[in-house]
Order: sequence, then structure tokens, then C-alpha cells
Amino acid sequence: DIDDIESQALAASEAWTMEVTNFLNAEESSIVQDRFNGRSDVACICVGGRPQSNRARFVLTNPDLGIDETTITRADYCAVLCVDNADLPNCDPWANVLASIGVDLKDVGDIVVVDSNTAYLVVSPEVSKSCMRLLPKQLQGAGVTVTALEDDEIIPDNGEVQDMEFKRLDKREQKRK
Repeated sequence: DIDDIESQALAASEAWTMEVTNFLNAEESSIVQDRFNGRSDVACICVGGRPQSNRARFVLTNPDLGIDETTITRADYCAVLCVDNADLPNCDPWANVLASIGVDLKDVGDIVVVDSNTAYLVVSPEVSKSCMRLLPKQLQGAGVTVTALEDDEIIPDNGEVQDMEFKRLDKREQKRK
């Protein structure tokens, strides 16, 4: 809830600490940015793993700490993973795949599919190791690998951002694939 995020931000500012939100969808992210834009009592820094993230999380703190986009390290707040050699057209929707390995959508940023074999995922650092270990077993394809990108590596711009909604799966349809 946006009001809870505002309360969290004010508490962090008053205590001179930093708080981090969960990943928010595009609509919620826009509301948070509008609500904190131009405020002098709270600093709100968007971190989403890529420059124009649809799903993002926010670092909330006191503006007098001098923390901004240039002083934050991406790896502290999100991990970017590259999935290779997956048969992505025949895989379940991403929200379903991630839920099946125990990753909640609050820990997932944008997922960008570059081609039929490669995708990039932005996740919270707390779940990155689980994703790297379990996704190769969950995704269809031969030799599926999941690797973490370094801080200076970026997600290609030519991919398609995936919808992050759960879909009911018809098992009969899957057996035909």
C-alpha cells in the first residue's frame, strides 16, 4: 500500500536509516515517484536493474545523508540474472514459474525476453541464488543456465518486457506441446 510506503519513508528519514520497498508494478512505482518528487523531508531513489524499469523498488532515507542514484550500487538492491538455452516459447508464464520455485512477485522486477532462448530477470538479492539454482530445473530446454550479471553489465534494450501476472494453466494443453 502506498500509504504504508510513505510511513516507512518518514520513519527511515527520522531515524537516519535506509529502508527498501518490495518491487512495485508500473502503476504503483509511478504513484510513489509522484508522491515523493520534490519533497525535502524524504529521499526516494528508484532502483530497478535497468534505466526504464516497469517494476521497480525504492530506497527510502533522509535526504541529508547525501544518497542518490550515483551513490547507490545496483547489487545492493537487485540482482540481474541471464537465462540462456531455455525453450522460452514452450515454458509456463514467468509469474507461474517463479512461484513454483518459491519466489514471490514482491522479489521480482522486470523480466525481459530477448529471443526464444534468452531472458534477463531482475530480482532481489535475497532470492538470486535460489533462482540460479532452481530455474534451470524448472524451465524447458537443454543445458539451461542462469548466471548473474556484473554491476556494469546491462540488459539489452531490444527485448520484450514480460507481463507479471499469474495465469491458470490447462494441463491438457501443456501435454499437447
